[in-house]
Amino acid sequence: MKIRLLLTLAGLAISFALAAVAQQKEPTPSESAPEATPTPTLGDRFTQVLPDRRVTFRLFAPKANAVEVLIGIKSATYEPQATTAEMTKDPDGLWEVTLGPLEPNLYVYQFRLDGCGIADPGNGLPLPLRHVDASLLLVPGTPPDFLDDQTVAHGTVHEERYYSTTLGQNRNLLVYTPPSYDRSSAPLPVLYLYSGFSATGYLWATEGRLAQILDNLLAQWKAVPMIVVLPDPHALSYETTPATSPDFFANLSGFWKKKTAGGRQGPFPRHHPVYPDPL
Repeated sequence: MKIRLLLTLAGLAISFALAAVAQQKEPTPSESAPEATPTPTLGDRFTQVLPDRRVTFRLFAPKANAVEVLIGIKSATYEPQATTAEMTKDPDGLWEVTLGPLEPNLYVYQFRLDGCGIADPGNGLPLPLRHVDASLLLVPGTPPDFLDDQTVAHGTVHEERYYSTTLGQNRNLLVYTPPSYDRSSAPLPVLYLYSGFSATGYLWATEGRLAQILDNLLAQWKAVPMIVVLPDPHALSYETTPATSPDFFANLSGFWKKKTAGGRQGPFPRHHPVYPDPL
């Protein structure tokens, strides 16, 4: 009898102990721990394209008094349909504004910092002009469209250096070769693309999305394999040009004819992605 009584009392004691422990493990709502604050990341200080195609523009400029962002729909920030938005500054000096959602496209944008237009210093895709004051922003499509990097065979864009006997100097150019280039000995057609006024030879490769477009077209059998050459369109350095006309571009007409490779009368193709033919 004594043994049974002792076992019964021991079982009751264990039950009470387990109930007390269980009660301690279930805190009341008032005693629950506060939600953890998300850990800041490096990306929180740079311009970001969000999953819903909204874009958060950011610029760290603690001494600036006013900052706004200008973004063009298809090309330059000066076009009539460009959007201008004021940015707000946090206590640390980080300016920010969120726009969109934006349609999938490649956009040109710049920051206006106290009235001065600058490229986004946190963006690795500056608009490749002689005077860099804007950046490129790709809002990808869903599914990816012809401007986007797709899961296809990729060609190569590489830089070549050659000696120009006409100018008596070394010059650079870019060359695109298709994915099958190293595995084929068949001759390929060559396409030469010239960029326009104040641009560099990199314009067609970056804003023109040359490699992405050709890779996607080749994968869909909508283009034939080809070599594309992107020369530097500026044959001569800038020089002092007298202003004899109120039309800015008219003053540069003679200089452009000399400085453009080949001395063509109309040096700038009208299908240039950013700048129209000024002549």
